Amino acid sequence: MPTQSTSYCQGLSSSTADIYVQNAAIREFIYTHFKASTVDEETAAVTLVALSNGVENIIVFRGISNTAGGSTAYKSYSYLGSVNAVNVAVEFIGAVGTSKASIAAY
Repeated sequence: MPTQSTSYCQGLSSSTADIYVQNAAIREFIYTHFKASTVDEETAAVTLVALSNGVENIIVFRGISNTAGGSTAYKSYSYLGSVNAVNVAVEFIGAVGTSKASIAAY
């Protein structure tokens, strides 16, 4: 079982696209020109489906566990992205549940 600790990064930008980025040069280009530290495929699809069905407020939690064009030596860490995303989502739901914020019914 991996022993590397997890981390939460605040202030980084993410991007979503219909391509799988597996090239370090493209990864560096995206970061240099758009200041996006991650690229994923699924968030765009989920957001598009939600918007096309009239859902205007969308929150997506993503866990990142790999690097485009990076080492594959840490494949055993792939579950950490999922675990971290679930932990953040649970904390967020708990915070919203105890606040006076209203959640619109769809």
